[in-house]
Amino acid sequence: MVIQGIVFMENINTTASEGLWVNIWSKSTRTGGDVATDTNGRYQIAGLNPNASDYIISIRKQDYMASFYRDNNDSDLMNDTVYISDDAEGIAPTSLQWAVNRNLILRRGLSISGQILHNGFLVSDIRVEAWSESTKGWGVDVSEDHLTDNHNYIISGLPPGEYIVQVKPLYYQDDAFRVDLINTDVTNFYFPLKELENSICGTVHGLDVNHSAQVTAWSEGIRFNKSISIVGTGNALAYTISNVKPSSDYRVKFTAYDYPLQVYNNQTSEENATIIPVSNGTISGIDFFVSSGRQAISGTVEFPMSAVAGDIVWVDAFSDSTGSSGSAEVVFNDTHIVNYQVTGLKEADDFIVVAWGKQFQEQYYKNKTTADNATLVNTSEPIPDHGINFDMNHGASISGIVYQDGFPTANLQIMAISDKTLSFGGSTSASDGSYLIEALDLADDYIIKVKKSGMAPFYYHTTGSTRDEHLATKVSTVDNRHVTGVDIHLATLESISGTVRDEEGKALSGIWVNVWSDLQQCGEGIYTSDDGTYKIDALSKSDDYKVSIGEHAALVYVPEEKQM
Repeated sequence: MVIQGIVFMENINTTASEGLWVNIWSKSTRTGGDVATDTNGRYQIAGLNPNASDYIISIRKQDYMASFYRDNNDSDLMNDTVYISDDAEGIAPTSLQWAVNRNLILRRGLSISGQILHNGFLVSDIRVEAWSESTKGWGVDVSEDHLTDNHNYIISGLPPGEYIVQVKPLYYQDDAFRVDLINTDVTNFYFPLKELENSICGTVHGLDVNHSAQVTAWSEGIRFNKSISIVGTGNALAYTISNVKPSSDYRVKFTAYDYPLQVYNNQTSEENATIIPVSNGTISGIDFFVSSGRQAISGTVEFPMSAVAGDIVWVDAFSDSTGSSGSAEVVFNDTHIVNYQVTGLKEADDFIVVAWGKQFQEQYYKNKTTADNATLVNTSEPIPDHGINFDMNHGASISGIVYQDGFPTANLQIMAISDKTLSFGGSTSASDGSYLIEALDLADDYIIKVKKSGMAPFYYHTTGSTRDEHLATKVSTVDNRHVTGVDIHLATLESISGTVRDEEGKALSGIWVNVWSDLQQCGEGIYTSDDGTYKIDALSKSDDYKVSIGEHAALVYVPEEKQM
């Protein structure tokens, strides 16, 4: 069963070019998909559900009005295009023998353009959205840092109607205006951005004189984060985090060198923080009572004989019960045994101490490879903790070259992961495609994974690569500590792309889209861009891909899944 037709541009004398995507979708049966026009502007999609009669045909193209099919039930095949989604009507597919052309005519819409300003200066990266409730016309643009024809944003392809044009910038107030878009474009429509008016304030007690600290407020729901710096005076110190965006899930924390992490209200981990809703005005009373640590952990770091001048090891100490933490930087020059000291720690009996460096294996005290097996250090006892020593070694390494379509490829992320030892490491391929992963444990089950954002991962296999992690060739560093020649060959394969919209047709940005094939054991996820689009590359051919969107912390959309 098929649906087919021809797409025209502006009039019936000009057919669309090749590659214009037409969407055909039945909500009741969740079948259909996207099909591209050929060189003659024709489209055809086959394999549709014969029992469905609600297939909606639509086209969305930049600078053009969204176009929908509605059969006028006459003999004229050129008058069945509507430009309001509510006017569209579903149709049933037919056999190829009885198929009629469902033609669509795309027309350029109107536009709204202007400038996004703050204190008279252009502001870039601000999302501007126009929406008409009556016509369901919608468009979006992101402001630029320069003017083009006297505007730094333009929303085009809009049908005539009454629009609400709005901005929701992260670090300025939301703003919206009504615009009547009748017969001509609207130009010189300005948005003067306004400072945020909300604030979070409180008092920090116990910060020593001239000691610097930070108070940070953040909201995961709107991805807002703002910090201020304060300097101790020896007295209670008032602070204010101003220009805060409204949100219902703020957390606030205090951080400073030689002071334990404290998260409001008197917690030592961010997960246990008291949630603070911010709507309008000032939220006060977010107070912190802090005290600097007086304890220290010290010892030596022994560098291997192969160490190079300038090699760095960090020693970190952390107490989960108190939130107290500290670190020390240890630099190798000529002496292989170097002293270190971590100061400003609280009294606690559960300090985990770890030494690590880019070129060295991570080592927990006392000569352990995981935090779970680490020997805890007790700073609450009168005995000084002076002998917390570490003997560093370079560990094993895995190296090779990453090729894509036969050419060495840069800027790919390569990971080596061992389930047996929980050891892992990573590297980014250089301009010649080479990579080197160092400081690995000795293990015989390393899986080598290659990926980049928006690309489904590849795994190392002796034949070049595989998409199925379970089929990956495991690399051993037991007999040969420095494994070379682990080359990985990637190929340009298939991709899945699209747009995430709400029920009214508005595109949604920042939505996580995931694709997965059970047959190929292959998939990847990515966030939608400002215009709601996404694209996931390097997918193996398969007919069972599921495309799904997940829940969003700040939105009320229900997760959805489509079978491809």
